[in-house]
Amino acid sequence: MPPLSAHLSRIRGPLTAWWEHADVEFPCLQITLPLPASASPPTTDDLERQWFDVDYVITHALHGLAHTRYLGIAAPTHCPSLGSAAMAGVLGARMHYVDGRTIWPQPSGRSLAQMLEVELDPANRYWRTLLALTERSVAVSADRHWVAPFPLEGPGDCLEGVLGAIELFIAMGEQPEQVDLALAHFTQLWLAAFDQLSALIERAGNPGGIGWAGIWAPGPTFPLQEDFSYNISPAMFRRFVMPWLSRLVDHVAYPMFHLDGTTVHLPALLELSRLRAIQWVPGPGQETVARWYDLIRTILAHGKSVQVFCRADEVDELVAAVGPRGLLIGVTDCSSDQAEALVERYHAY
Repeated sequence: MPPLSAHLSRIRGPLTAWWEHADVEFPCLQITLPLPASASPPTTDDLERQWFDVDYVITHALHGLAHTRYLGIAAPTHCPSLGSAAMAGVLGARMHYVDGRTIWPQPSGRSLAQMLEVELDPANRYWRTLLALTERSVAVSADRHWVAPFPLEGPGDCLEGVLGAIELFIAMGEQPEQVDLALAHFTQLWLAAFDQLSALIERAGNPGGIGWAGIWAPGPTFPLQEDFSYNISPAMFRRFVMPWLSRLVDHVAYPMFHLDGTTVHLPALLELSRLRAIQWVPGPGQETVARWYDLIRTILAHGKSVQVFCRADEVDELVAAVGPRGLLIGVTDCSSDQAEALVERYHAY
């Protein structure tokens, strides 16, 4: 696998321009292809090992990185994870591991008032394991791969996981001030976790930063999110999400927002002047990118860059429709021949 310095010479210019929403001739393409492997690490059906055995997890992660071809702005990235909802487990939710890919948080049984007592507990199994995974990955990452902080979700997502969805939504209507206090506290915990992970990752000495979206930045970055907001109105989003989101945007040097499945909160997000980019992920069955041209144009027109996903055969029409400035395309369903042709056409060397 080429050293990170080789990857950096390929991605630094295009991605710096993307984060700055600079005028460019070509969009960014993010393409990964599997490389053949003569042998694979041993696998197991034991969920305990799949999730919590640090040696097992790191061995499989490094094998995957070594057997992936990175094209365009794609770069070798390891994001240690215990599932997308792991931060809720760190903060006290009971976690249900369904299989090797799926995890669901279950409410802790604690009250809304008790949410103010939640802390980052060094003895918490999920926090302890995530720190161990991150530290082990960092130890072998110098000039080899970037390490991303695990998916921290958002304070609201974490509060929903620890308190319970029904309990949170009822409290938002009946005890809004108490919810404000809980969200403020969870925001502080989020910031503390992000800073601790960032300090750990910086030990590798690799230039810049990267988040779980796999997009390198010249400094610290993170794809912020609040997936629970799919179930709340624009007014409630402004009331309960925007105050803390503004704080996180101000805290992260290169912030982006993971917008998943709903567009009703986009006007509020576009008001965040320091938010540099939005990752748009449509809901199941809505993936055809042509139906989202107007949405993409709106984001770009507000001076924010955008990451979208489309099939290889949709790329040309997408670029023609919205232009290259601020556009980063995660290319899916892509053969090796298609990838080579796209790289040549869009100078994504």
